[in-house]
Amino acid sequence: MKNLTIYLILILINFAFTNFKNVKVKSYPIMENEIFIKNKGFQDLISNSREKFINKFKYQPKVITVSLYEDKENVKLVKTFTCAFLNIDEEDKEIFDRKYVGATSIDSTLVLIVDKPAFSSSLFEVKNSKKDFYVFYGNKIDFCEQEFTVGISNVFTLKKTLWSYELITE
Repeated sequence: MKNLTIYLILILINFAFTNFKNVKVKSYPIMENEIFIKNKGFQDLISNSREKFINKFKYQPKVITVSLYEDKENVKLVKTFTCAFLNIDEEDKEIFDRKYVGATSIDSTLVLIVDKPAFSSSLFEVKNSKKDFYVFYGNKIDFCEQEFTVGISNVFTLKKTLWSYELITE
């Protein structure tokens, strides 16, 4: 009887830590061009985005999207969007129907490149081979968005960071 009481207490503690929430996770395959990251600084930027997410939320993100673009003053920018899941459900996936230049996997986190401006050729190379990658969707919406400027010799400088819990909704 004493063991049963201990097990019940442990089960209740487990539920308290999970806040009685069920995390629903499903996956679907996408076929994308595989990319090879050529620049060590770019590789570190992606890995650091992943590590910051893990440190903040205590679990691994499923996906990082990377956008590369130039602003009106021709400043080169890189935006990483590290998130628990790319989509919340199948309907979300169908509505957005995102297109990507390529993909790779870093430590079990899918990295999707959104666009490929001229300056990106020194950062990564798109291989001619297509590969199946699995995109996960689920009901957690934790994310971290970071924007970096790209300087001379591809030096990345953090411009701003936005965490999901910093969003204010009215």
